[in-house]
Amino acid sequence: RVIRGGSVSVLVVAGPAIAPYRRPLIAIDGSASSRLALELVARVCDPGLAELDVVHVIPRAAPVTGGEVLLDAAPAVGVDDERRARTELGAFLAALAVGVRWNLIIRTGDPRTEILDEARLRDSDLLALGTLGRTGLRRVLVGSVAERVLRAADCDVLVARLPDRG
Repeated sequence: RVIRGGSVSVLVVAGPAIAPYRRPLIAIDGSASSRLALELVARVCDPGLAELDVVHVIPRAAPVTGGEVLLDAAPAVGVDDERRARTELGAFLAALAVGVRWNLIIRTGDPRTEILDEARLRDSDLLALGTLGRTGLRRVLVGSVAERVLRAADCDVLVARLPDRG
């Protein structure tokens, strides 16, 4: 509820701290909240880290027939889609002056699943992502990537949320 209704970033700690974060994974989508996630991770991680892993998931559109989603029949994301994402996100990351190199990982599929899978694959000790804080019908229709990741992650999770400007 704090993340959904609040207007601050939240760090959810899964267990006692044993060392500074050394294997963070930041999920980005090019939004201002994902930019905030990158900046916050750069501040809370071991200052000796020279590289940070960043994942972007290109959602795969699944055709719907008779009320059922056919995941196996979903069109594949093309090489052009991945190249475009790499170019745009490379520029997005280059604009940040945080003093580290970015290891950009592009995956395709359901962002909720792909982000968690990548964090487990990399044995991440911190998973960070931004949230737009949608509520009501928009949240039901779009779903909440941050909420799903928070509930299923095996590591600490940082959910970056821009403060309300109103």
